[in-house]
Amino acid sequence: MDGGQRGRPPTGPSLLPDELLCEIFTRLSAKTLSKIRCVSKSWLSIISSQEFVKSHFKKWDNDDEFTHHSIIAKYINPHLHVKQCSVYSLLKNPATPAARIDYPGENPPHSVSVVGSCNGLICILLDEQDLYLWNPCTRQSRKLSDPGFTGNSRSFNFYGFGYNESNNDYNVVLGSISSVERKIEVVIYSLKTDSWRMIDNFPTCLPWLETGAFVSGKLHWAVSSCVCYCDARVVSLDLVRLDYGEVQLPGCVEDASVLTLGVLGKCLCVSILYCYQPNVIWKKNVGLWVMMEYGVVESWIKVASVRPYHAPLCISAKGEILLTSSSDFGLYNLGDESMRYPRIEDVDDVYLEGHIYVESLVSPFADEERVHDQQR
Repeated sequence: MDGGQRGRPPTGPSLLPDELLCEIFTRLSAKTLSKIRCVSKSWLSIISSQEFVKSHFKKWDNDDEFTHHSIIAKYINPHLHVKQCSVYSLLKNPATPAARIDYPGENPPHSVSVVGSCNGLICILLDEQDLYLWNPCTRQSRKLSDPGFTGNSRSFNFYGFGYNESNNDYNVVLGSISSVERKIEVVIYSLKTDSWRMIDNFPTCLPWLETGAFVSGKLHWAVSSCVCYCDARVVSLDLVRLDYGEVQLPGCVEDASVLTLGVLGKCLCVSILYCYQPNVIWKKNVGLWVMMEYGVVESWIKVASVRPYHAPLCISAKGEILLTSSSDFGLYNLGDESMRYPRIEDVDDVYLEGHIYVESLVSPFADEERVHDQQR
């Protein structure tokens, strides 16, 4: 018996060199890695390292097939709940299954709004009050500390979520505008320090929507100087320098246009609704414009004109734009300008909104907290 065993090669998870393990692990999904990280301490160390987390994320974030991207969608029937579905399936198949997923603070049920997604983390707002950072893939979440103010019934709050690459920090921005004094207060949260600080000198204007778009290291909000939306502008906040700027819009923006900012192909995108009369709003086309080179006004190009109103989520390698409205998803073909509507299977719920994210191992905890948690 001993002689037979003597000639066999040794086996076990620790016998492969770390370089080869990293190469293998990089090809696996974040969900799979979350499960196998418990096989051994050496596997846990590799999969949890910041270097590996970054390299794994970059590989799949740049995948133009979107095989590791998902949609997080809000539904109601009869209570609000959250489901997720595959972007790859939406792009390839006529019908896509959606699975219900628990979100932080779901029990008891709370209202939930998505502030934004970045590197696999999603920032959500519960009951217009509590902010969470959440990784739906690893199911990790953390409730953010109290920002010091949350506004009141006579205030309008706006938000943003982004990543400061220069110091590897995630930031949440909360602004509050008093409807009486028009006083604007803005604070920014740092994941590294788990603290908030005040930012001064936000431009005197009114954001149109609650959430901002994160592109090129900056958060962006569509704003106006008055409630009539007659002077549309885009205000930016640089998360490194913490200073404000302005992005010039394409020359086609007319008075009383309604703007929605987004991200398409990692470029700033603006949806322009050319008419705001309530009785004809759904009869007008929406122009989708993309700033191909950030900060260069001449680089704005109109990529589509769609109706009814849709907001872009992503663009495939085959030139199809995945869009979402208040009721469904659509795929707009840039080649023949056709639209098709992929179906979500076995869903009787009422669809409200959807947001795209890439499945990753990025943690909603700071490095020190993450290391301490692994050592426990």
